[in-house]
Amino acid sequence: MKIVKNFLQRLLSREKCPERLSFSLALGFYIAFCPLVGLHTVLSVIFAWIFSLNVLVLLAISNTINNPLTMIPIYASGHVVGKWIIGDLLGINLAGLDPWWMDWLTQKISYAVGISQLSLTSFFIGGNVLGLVLALVVYPFARYGIHAINVKFKAAKKCFNQYKEKRHLKKNFTKKKELLNENCSPK
Repeated sequence: MKIVKNFLQRLLSREKCPERLSFSLALGFYIAFCPLVGLHTVLSVIFAWIFSLNVLVLLAISNTINNPLTMIPIYASGHVVGKWIIGDLLGINLAGLDPWWMDWLTQKISYAVGISQLSLTSFFIGGNVLGLVLALVVYPFARYGIHAINVKFKAAKKCFNQYKEKRHLKKNFTKKKELLNENCSPK
């Protein structure tokens, strides 16, 4: 817990604008759910360059969320959302939207794991929609949380500086008192 707190404090001290940091967090969520497998690092660098954001935040968030343990549930949920949007909501036949080689891949995966009706189009649409929705949900919470942490951090820093100043004044006062006693004492 202390490691996370120190990391957040260093991050907040480097990034002065809570809105940009919140945008970085939200964009990191989008990148984590983005269906472009293997291009998350490239996307993080490109988005950081385009929007002048903190690339470390983008990489940390996207790689923390989308890692080997969470990859299958993330992509499966993206496929389910895309299948729901295209097939159920819009009523479009998914088989007609996929490239010719997807039918071969669907047959192989269906035979190997028992999952049928895979669709590349629903995977891409669902992953992007899920990423955008989560980014839009995360942004206001991140902005509020970062603002609250920033306020507490600034208050603690102000309190520490006041304590340091009082301590410094007290040291100077005792030194001046000692000098005064040395100079004014009868010899």
